[in-house]
Amino acid sequence: MDARSAERRVDRFQARYDGSVGGRRVQVFHISDLHMRSTDGPQKDRARLEADARWRVLGEKWTANLAELRKDGVPFDLVVFTGDLGDWGHATDYPRAISFLKQTCAALDVPLERLMELDSAWLAGDDRDGGQLWLTEHQLSLLTTTADGDPLPGFRLALMHHRLADLADGADARKRLSDRVDLLLHGHQHEPTAEVFQGPDNQLLVLAAGCLYEGDEEHRYLNTCQVFEQLGDVRARAITLGQIGDVLATRGEHDRALIVWSEALAVFEHLRAPDLIEAARRRIERIQGQVRLARWRVLGEKWRGNLAALRSSIWSCSPVTLALRTSASGT
Repeated sequence: MDARSAERRVDRFQARYDGSVGGRRVQVFHISDLHMRSTDGPQKDRARLEADARWRVLGEKWTANLAELRKDGVPFDLVVFTGDLGDWGHATDYPRAISFLKQTCAALDVPLERLMELDSAWLAGDDRDGGQLWLTEHQLSLLTTTADGDPLPGFRLALMHHRLADLADGADARKRLSDRVDLLLHGHQHEPTAEVFQGPDNQLLVLAAGCLYEGDEEHRYLNTCQVFEQLGDVRARAITLGQIGDVLATRGEHDRALIVWSEALAVFEHLRAPDLIEAARRRIERIQGQVRLARWRVLGEKWRGNLAALRSSIWSCSPVTLALRTSASGT
């Protein structure tokens, strides 16, 4: 790649992420799906029955876990919650749930504020609404662009409750979000996942937080949370791009991983960061090795299959036919 091409790529990164946090590390704590119930609400019997198991991990142990997260001295900047604060949406679900959020924010020394999030639940009605929910083009345009319709500056973090797969307009929403958002956080599925959606000139990293649901449904779901850091400069964005490449490689999408890592390498080379350049080259070589190994495995399986078929064909011949074939070959 020539210097001019590398410079254009860096300019594209800088233009997209200009105005962000200026290289300062931003640490985010992501939780979801508390499903709080009250002992004086419509689910009071269930709430009372499961109180001991539920608060076994959401009481003092939760506070201790939060204290452990702060031991490195790096402050938290954001605490984000992506939906299902109450279980049935009954008024009695929320006082204790809000108290839990306040205690969590206080333990991490983060002020309790409200963030605007994409509303994926405005058509939700029951447990059979998957594929019938909508974000709508209007909502996406309103919340992910400026008043003039331009992309928002800085690092763009989007929050919603449901998965893109749960939306009737999920495919369209994914394309629009890939152009306008850097990271999408969601809940709902009660298990943590990481997904990467990549187009020709953009990519979207999607993280699900899991849930705070342990103690319910015979311990089917374990409590989980996510802590991640975001840097705002071009160098950090390239590092994040490499992390996306690692996710793709882990999923076996080696060709896409190589494209992403090559993009990151171009930025490192332009920035003249020798340690990052060397690390990126090693990672690319490793992925290339995985590609070669995967191809040899396919070829090996096909070769063994062909040999087995040939052997089967030879031994299935009668002695007379085999003798005629040998004679015709001149041996």
